[in-house]
Amino acid sequence: MRVVMTFLLALLTSVGTWADETVNVGGTDYTLFTGGYTIDGYIIPHNANTNSGEKYTKFVDGSKDNKWCVVNSSSSWSTISIDFHTTTPIIPKGYVLTTGGDTKTYTKRNPKTWKVYAKAEPADEWTEIDSRDITAVPADALPVDDTTDKTYSMTSNTASYKYFRFEVMNIVGKSGNDWTFQLAEMQLFGTAVQDAQHNMRFASVSDLATPYAYTGNPIDIAYTV
Repeated sequence: MRVVMTFLLALLTSVGTWADETVNVGGTDYTLFTGGYTIDGYIIPHNANTNSGEKYTKFVDGSKDNKWCVVNSSSSWSTISIDFHTTTPIIPKGYVLTTGGDTKTYTKRNPKTWKVYAKAEPADEWTEIDSRDITAVPADALPVDDTTDKTYSMTSNTASYKYFRFEVMNIVGKSGNDWTFQLAEMQLFGTAVQDAQHNMRFASVSDLATPYAYTGNPIDIAYTV
């Protein structure tokens, strides 16, 4: 059985603004794209929930003072993901993930395995541009500290993209009776293909992504906002 709930708005959800910041990786300075993303959709299990102040919009809003938190009350973890796009195309060279503000208390909420996908246009197929598994590479594990950054580089990438997906396949462990994921923020870094406007714009109709056609077992809900 498949249930897909799709909410398609004339205007996509825009959060934050571009900020003039840089990050140095391997001796090279890259632009850190903080906020200024437009969220295209997200997928969570049908029985998962999130507090009103910890919704998916918090993940790329440019603020580390809040977080995206998903509580899954089922017997096992299910993959979650979020899609967003930049104002203009960029050549991504990596990203920064920030732990939640109470990670020291809730030590098992960090992701354990995750992937980053990208594409240039809405109709393109997703391309996997990064994959992490902290079991295979323990050094990739996020810190068990509150509101702490960790940088993940993929400096060999030379392709430009505008649309991105962050997908979490597993988390560190179970918290009490629930499987709970949390991260405060994700920031891409790299090179802008053209000069980005440092103020937000609304997405045009041509930017609207194709609504998800998601099949899952157990039934998951796919949201496009």
